[in-house]
Amino acid sequence: MKKKHLKKAISRSSLAFVFLALTASFTSEPIEDNKSNLAPSDEVGVTGELYRIKTVEDLKGLNATEIQFKNVATGHYIILKNDPRGGGVLECSDTMQMNPWYLYQAESAEFNNFEIKMMDAAMFNWSNYPMRTDEQSFVSYNHAKRHPNNTAPGAPHDWTFFNAENGNIRIEWKDGSQLEEINLPSYLRGSTGPKVITKLKVEGNKAQLWEIYVNVPVEESIALDNKQYIRVENASSLNPTGALSLKAKIKTKNTEHQIIIHKWAGGRQYSLEIYEGKPTFVLKWSGPNVVVSATENVTINEWTTITGTFDGITARLYVNGVEKGFKTIDRGNRISLNVGNGPLIIGKRSDAAPTDFDIGYFHGSMEDVSVHNTCLTPEQLNGASIPSSSYQLLFNHFEPGVKTITDNSTNNNTGTVITDK
Repeated sequence: MKKKHLKKAISRSSLAFVFLALTASFTSEPIEDNKSNLAPSDEVGVTGELYRIKTVEDLKGLNATEIQFKNVATGHYIILKNDPRGGGVLECSDTMQMNPWYLYQAESAEFNNFEIKMMDAAMFNWSNYPMRTDEQSFVSYNHAKRHPNNTAPGAPHDWTFFNAENGNIRIEWKDGSQLEEINLPSYLRGSTGPKVITKLKVEGNKAQLWEIYVNVPVEESIALDNKQYIRVENASSLNPTGALSLKAKIKTKNTEHQIIIHKWAGGRQYSLEIYEGKPTFVLKWSGPNVVVSATENVTINEWTTITGTFDGITARLYVNGVEKGFKTIDRGNRISLNVGNGPLIIGKRSDAAPTDFDIGYFHGSMEDVSVHNTCLTPEQLNGASIPSSSYQLLFNHFEPGVKTITDNSTNNNTGTVITDK
């Protein structure tokens, strides 16, 4: 059966949560692509075709937005059953979970240690409540909110995945007990069972073995190397004169001078770049350039979100949502930024000729490139919703090999991928 990549099944506001990412940041984090390690399957989930995880190691860096857990003994899927007393409990069913599960991993957690959440109720986690008997034990979904959390998951949220035979997975709680399906159909009011509990590990007990299925999103980053860049023609929406924000997620191969966003030709305006190894935000008005740089070099071969904001008085630079520098214009009132008629360029200097010594070609990958006519707040840089009216340019989806980049703001600022000779 021919497989296809699946588009994201989440809204922009849902990007505040990490999907199988090895970080506590609130952004989607496609690290190195593990798609080729996944086994084809005939399973079809909420978002489309699903792939089966072969080993726990396949979860490392995999950017999935739907996970389904299937019991080896029964073929049932784990679903959430509402508890009339509040919250919910986990049961097994012939049908899949309709609001997909996803994994959240804290920054200091081991690679196979997760909390398990649901798209529409991310403030809760799978939480274990072992009682005196099987009838009194249960795994719930009604415990305290854990976002944000920079420490390893703790009880009762602590789930560790281990490889079992034939590509199956064991899901273990902190005391060594195993997640298991058990047929107790009338254990709670309104419950239809069978329910999910934890029991001591028993070799050969297939009710403790799980198949894990995930979707595979489309590639969301673009590789810019070998003199490649993106050109966006001039437009009024790209010429804000007051508040401004530039934002991009990058993974660079070196610390040379590299341009991320540049609108400087035809009247100097603004840029976001790597200068002398450091993330740098530059603005132009009637006075001298406003330059804000980080004090630390950018980390190579790691995804890093760099943002420059300006409210008309103060320019600020953020790296991964943390402020790294600011500069207030030495004037008592707001100033207007320059307006130019040149193109916006992503990946090299917009005012450079091909023969120039320092063109500033970018070497690496980018995603989620945006220009805003507002000064983004620290809260918005760390997961709060950004109004759609703020976006003047948004490149957050790149099809492999496509030369025309669609602007997902309302301004139709289409980009063209160009390679200099």
